[in-house]
Amino acid sequence: MRLFWIFVGALLIAAIAYLAIGGRSAVPNATAPKPIAAANTAKPAPPATPKLESTTPPPAKAAPAVPAQPQSGAAPAVQPLAHEPATASAASPSNAPPQSTATEANVETKPELKTDVNAEIKPQTNSAASGPASPDSRPPAAPPAPTPVNTISSPAAPAASIAPTAATAATPAPAVAAAAADFVGPPAPPKADAGPTTGEKIGVFDVSPSKIVKNADGSMLVDDRFTIKGEGTAEKPYEITWELLTSVEQDFDPHSGKKRIPQRLAMLNDKYVSLSGWISFPLAVQQPKELLLMLNQWDGCCIGVPPTPYDAIEVTLNKVIVGEERFAVTGSLVGKFGVKPYVVGDWLVGLYLMDRGDLNPKGFSGGGS
Repeated sequence: MRLFWIFVGALLIAAIAYLAIGGRSAVPNATAPKPIAAANTAKPAPPATPKLESTTPPPAKAAPAVPAQPQSGAAPAVQPLAHEPATASAASPSNAPPQSTATEANVETKPELKTDVNAEIKPQTNSAASGPASPDSRPPAAPPAPTPVNTISSPAAPAASIAPTAATAATPAPAVAAAAADFVGPPAPPKADAGPTTGEKIGVFDVSPSKIVKNADGSMLVDDRFTIKGEGTAEKPYEITWELLTSVEQDFDPHSGKKRIPQRLAMLNDKYVSLSGWISFPLAVQQPKELLLMLNQWDGCCIGVPPTPYDAIEVTLNKVIVGEERFAVTGSLVGKFGVKPYVVGDWLVGLYLMDRGDLNPKGFSGGGS
């Protein structure tokens, strides 16, 4: 009977010790987060039935904590606390060797995972330092940098060669010297005729001699071309033609250097002459006392041929034109003729004048006489 109660007491002590040890180890296992094992980490073996021979667990060997290397695109793994394997081994003495084995396996396999991660990252981050990579992982080659074009220094050489020096500035090139010799400014005015003169002058211009032959009937043949009748007085004026007046253009043209007035024209200066042609009165004048006698028809604006100094005469009349004569376009005139060259810068602007003119609107003879 005594042995029975001793056996029962031993069973109670063993039960109390088991519950105390099991309850102490169950609290941290229930609250601690479960570690996320790597793909190649061995699962710990299930705890074996504890042995009752020894209640003092051997001290467990704590494994060094190795931080897991995070992979690109994956969440970081949660590592178990360093004291968890010790607590688990203290609770179950028979589980200490397997737990230590699993920890050692983690320690052995994690460097492989670290090596794999580094092997994947290394070609991407240190491809230039690690040497040529595989064709699949090699980044695309960068396009070649464009060769800079030197736009400033290139023209410097021609500019330096073109820049004139003291020697080149003093001696121009033959082509430049020839061009400079050819261009000497505006052409000089032609020299005046140095032919014979009669000693007379009209204004500042000399008079060149003409051939004048007096006929039996009293008329004159001038230069074997023109016949002039009359005596040059108011009663018997010279009867001249436009042919005679316009022929002066061949002999007198100051711009061309012809500055001698022929005698056939100078002999008419201050003489009375008679001539017919087209007439034009000043515009917007109701009682004109002047008109323009011309070889060709011209209305003063748009109709006809504008006159030149050789085929027009500025006429000053003796009386004012009134009545129907105001609308005359042709007529004959008798007046005191004047050869008065009006020159501006060697350009002949006017040549013939007539004073004391008398207009006969019905005396037109075709404009050429």
